Amino acid sequence: MYKCQFQSRVGFVHQYRVLDRQEQSELIQEEMRLLTSVGEGKIEKDAIALIIRMTGGKFRQMESLLAEIHRIMQINEDMDVVSKEVVEAAREQLA
Repeated sequence: MYKCQFQSRVGFVHQYRVLDRQEQSELIQEEMRLLTSVGEGKIEKDAIALIIRMTGGKFRQMESLLAEIHRIMQINEDMDVVSKEVVEAAREQLA
């Protein structure tokens, strides 16, 4: 009974493959370009490495983490660089 109700509400399912390091790096750089348009946009190399380690190439996790980083940077207008601490704060907010 529950299976039929659930299936009637799902139009399609898409499984994302794990991103390679190059794709992850490009996605992070694109997000930094978006941050640049609102006044931020710099990111430490350690922060990039931490994002890649935390998400393991999983697209949905990376998108969520980057969106939270973006939100934190907008709230804290005095910050102009994404550091490891910002990435860790974003992860804690998502947990």
